[in-house]
Amino acid sequence: MDMTERERERTVGRAEDLGAAIAEQRRRLGLSRDELAQWVGSNGTYVGRLERGETVKRMMALFETLDVLGLELVVRPKGYRQ
Repeated sequence: MDMTERERERTVGRAEDLGAAIAEQRRRLGLSRDELAQWVGSNGTYVGRLERGETVKRMMALFETLDVLGLELVVRPKGYRQ
């Protein structure tokens, strides 16, 4: 599958951005929320909340910490090399 640059790598600065990346990859792999949840030992409700960026305080603290330190989080498929 040929992926565009946006699909290969993205910078995420908020929980919503990370959730969108997770949702896109889950759909790309043909998994339902419940199927992904089974793989990670959770439930579909949790995966849905994660995909919508409805996260716990720890996740928000992570993004705030990255921002203060001038860092960014980049999400890309495993094994992808620029």
